[in-house]
Amino acid sequence: ALATLEDKTFASWVADNQLVAVHLTEQWPNLAWTNGQEEMAGRTYYWRWHGIETADPQFRAIDVEVRDAEKAPDPRATLRSYVSKY
Repeated sequence: ALATLEDKTFASWVADNQLVAVHLTEQWPNLAWTNGQEEMAGRTYYWRWHGIETADPQFRAIDVEVRDAEKAPDPRATLRSYVSKY
């Protein structure tokens, strides 16, 4: 119960970190998945994100998924945000 809540909280922070990193690069997000891992609170989380085309060519959605195991079937956290073309 508490451990699961902590795990989901840390995973959501990892997702937030990835969105910040994408925004800071000021590059148009790829449509292909970008993968990596991040240490948070003594645990390794596996993240991936990709851009998604929208109806407006000046905007792209970004979906981020974070798992607590590299091959876990379901993400611990998911997040969607939008960026405008730079």
